[in-house]
Amino acid sequence: MNPAEIQASVELIKASLRNRPSQNITGALLGELIRKTTPSLDLKVLYPTGQKALSRFVKDYLDGFLTSAGHQGGDVVYSINEIDPQCEESVTYEIWRSFVRPNSPYRLKLSTDHPEISLIRAGENSDDSIVIPSVNPTELAEIRREFTESGALPSNSIALHSADSPYYDWTMLIRQQGHKTFNAWSSFRIQSLHQLFTNRLSSSGIPDDLIPAYSDLLKQSQRNAPKKESNTPKSAVDGNNNPLTPSHLTNLGSEEDYRKIVSEAVNKMSIAELRELKIPTGLIMDAISAIFQK
Repeated sequence: MNPAEIQASVELIKASLRNRPSQNITGALLGELIRKTTPSLDLKVLYPTGQKALSRFVKDYLDGFLTSAGHQGGDVVYSINEIDPQCEESVTYEIWRSFVRPNSPYRLKLSTDHPEISLIRAGENSDDSIVIPSVNPTELAEIRREFTESGALPSNSIALHSADSPYYDWTMLIRQQGHKTFNAWSSFRIQSLHQLFTNRLSSSGIPDDLIPAYSDLLKQSQRNAPKKESNTPKSAVDGNNNPLTPSHLTNLGSEEDYRKIVSEAVNKMSIAELRELKIPTGLIMDAISAIFQK
């Protein structure tokens, strides 16, 4: 199936899910619904290598529409939490930024009727809404301590394993370990912050059926981070400010040299920067196949 046909199948699946009387569906029932609704969409063909084709399909094509709501025995239970596009667009990066900064003057204001997040100043009247406070320094210190005990850090650095050193100095030491260690810390920190937000929701009185949708809104806020300005020197781009392309190979040497340069640059990028790369899906699938065949 080509991308257009896959997307058409996804829309049919969403329509079938919307017509269900229940907001929850198990993985087994979801797989059956997909086979009945779109017989030509074979997940084993779409994901020929690796396992958990259904969960990969949900992540790639139904993210934000279906969210994991727990388990029923050994099966995943998904919750249908379609977010209003207008609401999703209103979830600015400031919401994520305000939650993760202990010194933020703002708090998160949540509705108990439908998934909607806005910002209010600390101490401001919240009416009947629920207010979620920002992360505090003690919680951030605990996240760092858990990471230092996770085994992801080099064992030969006493300073890195100290949870008492100033946070800025510690993160600079993490950066000096290379992109692999820094990305491990970034991923661990973000996952911990999202879990902390979910814990806040559970103890705040937010209805259980809204928690997955609110978790998705915070993730959307994080994804809405403003794009960084390029620091590429003027001499590295052409007159139209286009990035380096194969046409510049005359200045960089052979094609092999160019590929080495690009590979070296990619290896030094953070996870957030890698997510901004627009790599064709076909190339990603080929790379995944090559990895699993080794």
